[in-house]
Amino acid sequence: MREWELLAGGVATNAAVAFQALGGDTTLLTVLGKHPLADIIRGDLAEHRIDVRDMAPERTEPPAFAAVLVSSPGGDRMAVSTGSLHLPQPEDCGDSVASHELDVVLVDGHHMPLSIDAAHKARERGIPVIVDAGSWKPDFDKLLALSTATICAETFRPTGVTGTESLLDYLTDLQIPYRAVTHGERPIVYRSPEGDGSVAVEPIVAIDTLGAGDIYHGAFAYEWAIGNRDFPAALAAASRVASLSCQHFGTRAWIEHL
Repeated sequence: MREWELLAGGVATNAAVAFQALGGDTTLLTVLGKHPLADIIRGDLAEHRIDVRDMAPERTEPPAFAAVLVSSPGGDRMAVSTGSLHLPQPEDCGDSVASHELDVVLVDGHHMPLSIDAAHKARERGIPVIVDAGSWKPDFDKLLALSTATICAETFRPTGVTGTESLLDYLTDLQIPYRAVTHGERPIVYRSPEGDGSVAVEPIVAIDTLGAGDIYHGAFAYEWAIGNRDFPAALAAASRVASLSCQHFGTRAWIEHL
């Protein structure tokens, strides 16, 4: 059987959809503009009740987009993406943090100056900052230094850092209180002020792993937003949501099974 979908995606967008689906109230800062593809993105996000703040509304070029092929069974995928480095890189999030009563700010560094500004303003207001560290980018160390909790993919590689323990040491040196490294279907390893340990990942038969990491971070941010400060419990709750998403095609079908 062959299936296809045309959906708004990307790290922050998938996380925002997950956060909203779990019961949150989400504002997404991104770069869209006036291109027809941007209208499709806005329509999809409107269906999921996400408040979108376009940081470059007059832009006429296409937004970032990707084509993704997923094989089934197994959920392995191949992606071709334009990335976001060619997009405008706004440096000021304006009043997006100050004008909302936020419980958490989730950033991923794809618009690094914007991420750093939002994280700075959140920290000034005492709002927890969650960092999704998927792949190393210039100035990521500045963003990490503002983090309350950082969850890294095992492929996240700061310069000179190799392996999980080395990565956790690096995050510890930045004085990040809560830090964890995910390993796909293998246990999540974490360190926190309350102790260190690992969290098992539920074994599943994967249909589609697309966006699972993004959904994981959105679910973790939701746990933090509702006041769950039991770090391993929050990591485990997010893992269950990500595992559910992997058992359904695309980045939206899992929501019906919550």
